[in-house]
Order: sequence, then C-alpha cells, then structure tokens
Amino acid sequence: MNNSINNSSINFQASMKLQGIEKSNKLKNVITSVRNRTQKYPHDTIVMSEQSIEVNDGKAVIPKKYMEELLAMPEELITNTIVKLFNMHKHAQISKRTMPNLIIENEFLKRNKKPTQGFMEALLEGNELFNHIAFKNEAEKHPILKHIDFDNLHLG
Repeated sequence: MNNSINNSSINFQASMKLQGIEKSNKLKNVITSVRNRTQKYPHDTIVMSEQSIEVNDGKAVIPKKYMEELLAMPEELITNTIVKLFNMHKHAQISKRTMPNLIIENEFLKRNKKPTQGFMEALLEGNELFNHIAFKNEAEKHPILKHIDFDNLHLG
C-alpha cells in the first residue's frame, strides 16, 4: 500500500503580523516566540502596529512613545508583553462566553424560569465592566501595558 503524506504546513499557533513596523531580526524572533507560546489558539491573530496591538477583534491602543519603548526592550520582554496582552484578551473572551451561561444556569436552578432580556443585557454590561476593570488592574503592574487607552479598548 502506497500512502503519500501532503507536506503542506499546518498552523498550530496564533498568527502574528506586523503592520507599519519594520521586520527586524529581533522582531522575527519575537514573532516565532509568540507563535510558540500561543500554540493552543490556531485561529487567533495578533497584529502589532505603531500604536496598537490587536488580538482578534480586540484592539489595545498604546501611545507611540510606549510602543517605541516596547520595541527597544529585549526580545523576551517584548514577547512576554505581547503574550500577556493576548492572555488577558483570551480571558475576557472566555469570560464573556461562559459567565452569562453560568449565571443563567444558576438562576434557572433557583427559580426554574427563563431570565428576561433585561436581565441578560444587564449581565453582559456587568461582564464588560468586570473585564474592563480586570484588564486595567492587570495592566497597572506592567511598564508598557499600563499605558493602554482603556477607555477605547474593545474586548471583542
């Protein structure tokens, strides 16, 4: 029996792209490191530009001065910063999907009735506020991420 294996490459990590930033050897190494550390998320995309880092549909605006500071850091620190922002975003995404279901299930078990539309809207608004506060608290501990424009941050 003659089996042939297709040698096409399969992407098993998040894709990272640079937009408007020169792809130096240092950044090529950062991209490789970020991809290696995001192996569990093959359908995710990270785009780094001169003033933001986007994770899927979430965008973190970072003033140009601090983006320049980030790019001047050693490879490992740049990688850690990008992966930290990526993980914060993934946590917010997971929370957004699971928290309403957990509360709905709990309400259903307590009262055995379906939650109202108003309850659901309030729940989602509360979850967005929770994620916003969690992002801000987590970023305050980081020399670059603490400069993210949280008022315009979209968690996706």
